[in-house]
Amino acid sequence: SKRQRRETQNLHDYVVFGTTGAENEVVDSNTTAEIYWRRVAYIPVIDSIVRNLKHRFSKESLLMSCSVECFIKMDFVESSYFINHYKNNITFLNNIFFLINYKFMDVLMIDIHALKSEMTVARNCMITIKPDFDINDISKVIEKYIYPNLYKLLQVAISIPISSATCERSFSSMRRIKNWIRTSMLQDRFSNLAVLNIERDIVNPLNNEDILNVYCTKDRKFL
Repeated sequence: SKRQRRETQNLHDYVVFGTTGAENEVVDSNTTAEIYWRRVAYIPVIDSIVRNLKHRFSKESLLMSCSVECFIKMDFVESSYFINHYKNNITFLNNIFFLINYKFMDVLMIDIHALKSEMTVARNCMITIKPDFDINDISKVIEKYIYPNLYKLLQVAISIPISSATCERSFSSMRRIKNWIRTSMLQDRFSNLAVLNIERDIVNPLNNEDILNVYCTKDRKFL
């Protein structure tokens, strides 16, 4: 007798959220190619990215990311989550060390009222120079002695690791750096090559000819 076939259970609990619909879609004769591909490709991809952000990042990370972006735009109200997060943590440490009769120096020493005034002045100044300013424009205007509170928090804002993707990519590059033909590589050389790979945005613009010219001027040539 023939073996009875059973329905596969691999996709039993899965449902289809959406399809491309390219087979059944009726294209209007007045629709241009740009509008068509925007509707069937660009918008679905953007929707998928936005939907996956909720699974890739935690709620706190997304809130911190939005707050940091608003802080760079000099919006004091919308960046309150970022500001209060670090201010409250420092206050908590101060209270703990006060209980053990040890005065803990406020590392950031942020004055909220002064910070609000500094952000207002800096924002008005940046708008007159460039309405759509970014962090590169801010770094040219914000001085440590003129905007002390804003300067400290900007240093924190640009150094927050919202995601660990960059760190994960650096670990993945180790396999490419130390492969089977480089098994005798020492730690110093491996560390130097890893730094060059991780900071490739800075290294890529370098001219290879200039590097070779410097190398040729050296007496002892080691690779």
